Amino acid sequence: MNCIKKGVEVQPVILPYKGDSNIKRHILLTTEPINFQNIWGCGLFQNILFLYRLFEVAGYIPHLFMGTKPDLESEFSKKYRSIGVKEWNMRPFPLYAFIEIGVSCAPQMRKAFRECGAKILKLKLGNDMNGAIENSIFKKNQGDSIGYDAGNMETMLVSPHYDLQQEYVSVINRIYPSVKVAPYVWEPTLIHELVDIYTFPQTGSYSFTIMEPNISFQKCSLIPIMICEYFYRQKPTIVDGVVIINGDVLEKSAYCKENIFPNLDLYNKKKLHLLPRNTVKTVAKTLKHNIVIFHTVNNEYNYMFLEYLYMGFPVIHNYSRLKDYGYYYKGDDIVEGSKMINLIIQTHQSNLELYKAKSRQLIWNFSIYNPDNIKGWQTILDCEYNPKINKCWKTILNENNHCRIVPKNNIALMPNSQKKIAFCFLIYDIINNEELWNTFFKNVDTNKYNIYIHYKTNKRLKYFEKYKLKTCIETKYEDYTIPLAYNILFREAYEQDNSNYKFVILSGSCVPLKSFDYIYHKLTSDNYGYFNQCPPNQCFPICNPLLKFIERKFVSKIHNWFILNRKLVNELCFDKDCLLPVLYKHVYAPAEFFYYTFIKVLELENEIITTVNLTNDATTFVNWCGTNYK
Repeated sequence: MNCIKKGVEVQPVILPYKGDSNIKRHILLTTEPINFQNIWGCGLFQNILFLYRLFEVAGYIPHLFMGTKPDLESEFSKKYRSIGVKEWNMRPFPLYAFIEIGVSCAPQMRKAFRECGAKILKLKLGNDMNGAIENSIFKKNQGDSIGYDAGNMETMLVSPHYDLQQEYVSVINRIYPSVKVAPYVWEPTLIHELVDIYTFPQTGSYSFTIMEPNISFQKCSLIPIMICEYFYRQKPTIVDGVVIINGDVLEKSAYCKENIFPNLDLYNKKKLHLLPRNTVKTVAKTLKHNIVIFHTVNNEYNYMFLEYLYMGFPVIHNYSRLKDYGYYYKGDDIVEGSKMINLIIQTHQSNLELYKAKSRQLIWNFSIYNPDNIKGWQTILDCEYNPKINKCWKTILNENNHCRIVPKNNIALMPNSQKKIAFCFLIYDIINNEELWNTFFKNVDTNKYNIYIHYKTNKRLKYFEKYKLKTCIETKYEDYTIPLAYNILFREAYEQDNSNYKFVILSGSCVPLKSFDYIYHKLTSDNYGYFNQCPPNQCFPICNPLLKFIERKFVSKIHNWFILNRKLVNELCFDKDCLLPVLYKHVYAPAEFFYYTFIKVLELENEIITTVNLTNDATTFVNWCGTNYK
């Protein structure tokens, strides 16, 4: 009796998704004007409306954002909130997210929405990489119609079937590496009355529908035509005809007329019908006995595919991600595609209910009501970068207030004191050129400098043993423990002697290239810190983890040798240690990012002098491979 299972164990009832409608989170979706007349003119319009409904289900308040004033009295506007640019400018309201889909906006407009609290995202629903390849070859004298305009953009989104272009989109748009995959969604809303309209022909002859756009190699009718041609040559008596929607594009092609069509029996026997563009609804109702054939290159999710499955049509395709649904042939395998026609003729009618069941399962996979899709979009919207998220690092400081170190000494120098240079060495075990450093400091007034040494392994030094810190920490190569050790050095120098005026970070491999007098005069003649700045494109994707806490514009990189003044040590090196393991744990070489980034965050740039990625005239010369220098 103990083996008897209860009903909810056999068939658990899943909990419904509950959107939080109490939180008024407004989202703008950019689009050209949409109405019930042009909705079939562009699949993008349908995608926008499906996302609109998904966001409503999730508890957000979506609005269609248009460049022109929407007709608020239209039946369409009564079902979908719409707002124009002018109306927004007259009555702006707080925004949660601004998502570019159907229309791209200028960086200045994105900045304005960001200032209203919005996350700025762009959803890419085309294959930019394939398009760029085509344009680069075939549009040599034309501008790029795709457009790359990522200014003031935090994140770009791609559909799951475009994940192959993530890196391309990231690089070309300088979004490092904030290009995420967003759930693909579809609903049969626009064709619900056509469910299972397909009827299997009883005449013993068969016709075919091919509906590729024929404007790119990515979605072209050529391979489906060849599949039909191959089948026709095997069994010419049972083929009624092949209808090519968007076939007028091929008919106008001189290449097709001269090289393709003359070699096709279908064409020569007038079985190939080249028709202009039409809607899926019209074609399906008119040709409701036809077998449908698709072919693509890197565009495997397709609304038409789902629409024809929903309407019950046998669909032949090469979508490898969906190979368990419909009738699949691999790549450009014309013979395999022809075999699928035979399989449909032999088994489709007898397996019809199983075919429908599998189709419904796939459709649910992309449904706007599927909790996984809702949660996927929620994760993107709710966890994505917030333009005011830099408050988070302050929260971390407050939560770790008990660990904060307060400077014992005042930021100012002792009155009338001799300015000193604090030479702060971070070494593994030895100073490689200790003899040279000993010569450097020989006969120099000790009132002009102090030496501090943080070590990893305590190996006795010949001349500088007495300068070792009493407390050192375990450090790892290019780890957040490196700036922690720097801070220990800087704090010791700051508190041990109020006369320390400048703080110079050095490694065990550094050697002095100038005399002490030259360096001393140079550094005591002003009150600035010195940094050698790296190019901005070196910040990402290394610093992607920082975007959870710090706004992208602040994240900056420097060479790992720099000089601080007392104010910078006071602001950066006492109460920020708790941030390092949280913010920089997954950032490579955090010392190169922490100091300059927080100088920008704390608006301390007037305290420093920067050089821009120089070899000569920087604080430290490094003979990097390929470097040009005097």
